[in-house]
Amino acid sequence: RRYCTYCIFYARVMMIESVPHKNPQEQSNTLIYSPLTMALTINPFFLRFSATTMPLLRVLAALLLLHCNLFSLASADLPGDHQQSLHASKLEKIISGVDRVSDMVLKFVNPSRIPHSAPTHLQVQFAGLGRTGTTSLAAAMDILGYRVVHDDEAQAVMDLFGASYRGEINEEELHDEIGKRGFNCSFLYNDYKWAAKQPHIKVVLNGRDPERWVDSWLTVAKFADIIGSRPFIWTQAAQDVLPFLRISMKDIPTGGHPDKFLDRDTLLKGYQVHYNNVRKAVPPERLLEYNVKQGWEPLCEFLKVPVPNVPFPHVNDRFKVQVIIGSLTLITWIWPIVFLFPVLVLFQVSKYTTRTSTPKQKLS
Repeated sequence: RRYCTYCIFYARVMMIESVPHKNPQEQSNTLIYSPLTMALTINPFFLRFSATTMPLLRVLAALLLLHCNLFSLASADLPGDHQQSLHASKLEKIISGVDRVSDMVLKFVNPSRIPHSAPTHLQVQFAGLGRTGTTSLAAAMDILGYRVVHDDEAQAVMDLFGASYRGEINEEELHDEIGKRGFNCSFLYNDYKWAAKQPHIKVVLNGRDPERWVDSWLTVAKFADIIGSRPFIWTQAAQDVLPFLRISMKDIPTGGHPDKFLDRDTLLKGYQVHYNNVRKAVPPERLLEYNVKQGWEPLCEFLKVPVPNVPFPHVNDRFKVQVIIGSLTLITWIWPIVFLFPVLVLFQVSKYTTRTSTPKQKLS
């Protein structure tokens, strides 16, 4: 029965790996995970582990196999990336969230994985707070031909934030470098003061009902604390981006009261403070107050681009975001296992090897 189970596991992994992947890097990641998982599952050394150790190893192997399956499914080349989120089931959103966490962690550890595009310069600045339809807007701007700095893409400029906060580059150099990396549209709303002074940049103040915004914002409010926790804080990328996260996720949404970043009344006041500050800072001829419910027309008219022949993307990613935050939080709890597991394996292998290599004494 045991080996039949292993054969089923192996068949499942091979079936998942037969799905076409978006790029060779994702395929190679999956090819690494699967043999490692199978090794943990069927290695004969593990078959002789003690009754105390074996359940733990089985759980770890099962988790790794699950991660391999989810990573492979999420990496599959699915049609209609923008519209996919509109009709995705909860299972698809869980898989997508797990893939997002995997990609995020890998980029924290190895920022060189992040691709750069042809140099350009910033043209559009979104100044509204997060959780105001920014995922839908990012998809819309992508359809219009812009390359945005949003959630995932922000990891491509984390090192620039670090250099800025360390005083190695000034504000102008920071935004020039963002443009040189191929981004011409930014959702980094704490940059609205800089954008207000740039006559060539158009500013969109995206908003929504404040009460509903608070409900949505509270699902992500602890993100800065998560990135500031172990093991993420050990990476240079997390250290670079953490000051920016504290400003954008604690200082600005609370109106300068970061210690109350989970207080509902403080967030409601902070919302109004930020939006009034943007209205005061940006000249009215370069400012569009916008809600995603308005669709393409006001946005395209403001940007002076033609209205696309496709529906405006309305992406509801709240459940996916909850999966991401939950997964990242889980990593901050279980990260010691990553370090303890190899030590445990080596100890058990050494113990087994020593036991099998010791000759048995014959009874006289």
